[in-house]
Amino acid sequence: MIERHGDAASGGAWQLVLRPNRSMSARQLIGFFLLQATVALLVALYAWTQGNVFAPLFALLHAGFIAFALRLAWRGGDRCEVVALTRDRIEVRRGDDAASLFRAHPYWVRIRLEEWQGEPRLTLRASGRVVELGSFLAPIERRRLADTLREVVSLATAGPHRDATAGSNEF
Repeated sequence: MIERHGDAASGGAWQLVLRPNRSMSARQLIGFFLLQATVALLVALYAWTQGNVFAPLFALLHAGFIAFALRLAWRGGDRCEVVALTRDRIEVRRGDDAASLFRAHPYWVRIRLEEWQGEPRLTLRASGRVVELGSFLAPIERRRLADTLREVVSLATAGPHRDATAGSNEF
């Protein structure tokens, strides 16, 4: 999922927030788990009435394992990458409050979309530094992200720039 904030065309700050897609909300995920655990427990209780004394224990172990796996999958969806752009810099961070992974002037940044093992791979390069963006996004989203980045970087670098000495009478 790609969230776009701000407007680089007007000279202001612009931000892109990249997050993996989630097919369920937290409430739906809990409901799914409870439904699955209930069905497994009912089947285990039936098996217990038929003489399998270990079935309820295995059903509880299974429910615990599934809860753990669903929790890991849900936490994996909390990842995010933030691309911030102004006329003076482009910056990439992983996580909402993380330190900057990549920082460069937009003039010097090269946006590359390369095929690697049949999947598109989006990278930003400047001054020998490289950062990959959107590795958790679907291939079509990575292509769309590359087009959006190219558009916004060109808008940010094409506009009129102030000369530091223009209009100043002070020496």
